Amino acid sequence: MKKKLYRSRSNKIIGGVCGGLGDYFEVDPVLIRVLFVFLAFFHGSGLLLYLLLLIIVPQEPVVFDETINKTTDEEQDNLQTDTNLVITKKRDAKTIFGFVLLILGLILLLDNLIPAFDLELTFPLILIMIGIYLIFESIKNSRG
Repeated sequence: MKKKLYRSRSNKIIGGVCGGLGDYFEVDPVLIRVLFVFLAFFHGSGLLLYLLLLIIVPQEPVVFDETINKTTDEEQDNLQTDTNLVITKKRDAKTIFGFVLLILGLILLLDNLIPAFDLELTFPLILIMIGIYLIFESIKNSRG
């Protein structure tokens, strides 16, 4: 069967483009997201490419499972707990992604408004700070 490119319904942050590309090329979608952010610094080509793919690539079709499962109360509770964890992780990912976009926009704005602001020095420092923050948050969440 021939593989088709779709926007992912389950692995998405904004429109599912990176999740769909990850599924299609069998690559981690995070790497594709990083690539789009990296390309965004080249005159916005990453953002333009993402928007084009968002418009052109169709969304993954919904597949209905026709088998009906009867679950026990314990299985239903486990399913509800798993669903809550997935929703929480998606909210956390969206918050982090929003934070990264906010910082990147602020950097680009400062680079255009303040002539003395040096993007070549500031951008790596901000990436290091974001990385340190994410590492500490991950450590804190794994302990708690």
